[in-house]
Amino acid sequence: MKPLKIFIEFLATLYFGQWIITLFLLFIVSKSSFRFSQLYHKTTKMDYEILCIGNSRGVNSFYSPYINNTFSLKSYNLSYNGLNLSIEKILLEDYLENHNKPKAVFIEVSNVFNSNSKPYYESFNMYSSKSKRINEKIKETDLNTYILSATFPLYRYNNEFLFRSLFYMFKADQNWINRYKITEGFNQKVLEMPTKNFSCNKKDLMILRQIVVMLKKKDVNVYLYLAPYLPNYLSKINNLSFQIAYIEKEIGVKVINLSRSLSKPDFFSDRVHINEEGAKLVANLLIRSSNPYKNKN
Repeated sequence: MKPLKIFIEFLATLYFGQWIITLFLLFIVSKSSFRFSQLYHKTTKMDYEILCIGNSRGVNSFYSPYINNTFSLKSYNLSYNGLNLSIEKILLEDYLENHNKPKAVFIEVSNVFNSNSKPYYESFNMYSSKSKRINEKIKETDLNTYILSATFPLYRYNNEFLFRSLFYMFKADQNWINRYKITEGFNQKVLEMPTKNFSCNKKDLMILRQIVVMLKKKDVNVYLYLAPYLPNYLSKINNLSFQIAYIEKEIGVKVINLSRSLSKPDFFSDRVHINEEGAKLVANLLIRSSNPYKNKN
């Protein structure tokens, strides 16, 4: 019986010991400047005039530090690589529920063209104890992860966002942006690509409409925009103007179309992402083309 007793005691120590580690990680995450850790763990209410949300094109086209310094505005970028509109909706709902209402939200809309777009709620599992919406979506879409997280809370921290939170422990993540330029060889290689047609994902378009309606009900100004594409890549897209018009018709909001706004390859890091210099130019165009900010500076 003694070996069995030792084994049981080991399992008990292992199970209850995880709570100590979990509490320690919770403390660490709560001190991080990572954008989602700020959203869910900041003890004081975030108070920004402008929010931006989108996928990686939103990350690299809305440069908050430049906007704040140039236009004397308080802006914050909630965009993230691969972010899906279903998750964007949850993030905005949670922000409005827990923080001060912004005056405006900018939404980079290119993820409506991703026909294979799927939510990855489990990636946000670290914040499921802070967001009923995330927790419910994980339960709905990934029951195994939900059960494991409820039984072993340490499991919630088994994802990329823990490392992001550690990386941004002592520095702000709003400076995160591409700072390199594409090569001329890459730029010319793009011309060898076949032409393509964009197509709106109807489910994502429906969610975008829900987001816009939600924000308008909260009396928040909504600006949809499309970040620039590398000109040589843009020449390969046959129907972009048609798809933008379709979005505007379905959503009832004008899209600030910046897809052709940057003509020099030096402003791009690849065919779909601009770099820091490009982002500064896009910031000027975005802020000056949108009320009530267009008259600032």
